[in-house]
Amino acid sequence: GTYGARAIADAIFGRANVGGKLAATWFGVAYADESDFLSMDMTAPPGRTYRYYTGANMLWPFGHGLSYTSFTLALGDVSASGP
Repeated sequence: GTYGARAIADAIFGRANVGGKLAATWFGVAYADESDFLSMDMTAPPGRTYRYYTGANMLWPFGHGLSYTSFTLALGDVSASGP
């Protein structure tokens, strides 16, 4: 589009925080063993969606995301002066 070059430049020079979020929950291999795939009930244990899943082998939850920016916090020196 018209602003494609500007978007790329913003990402390269750090003016934009480029990242992504997962649109689905990624479950571990044990989830397939726990689940009855013949049942279409979303809420029956262990649950089929991120809202109802109660197991511990979730790899990445819905909405989990990464940022390609690194952050640094530097604290300056503070001096106290009284009256």
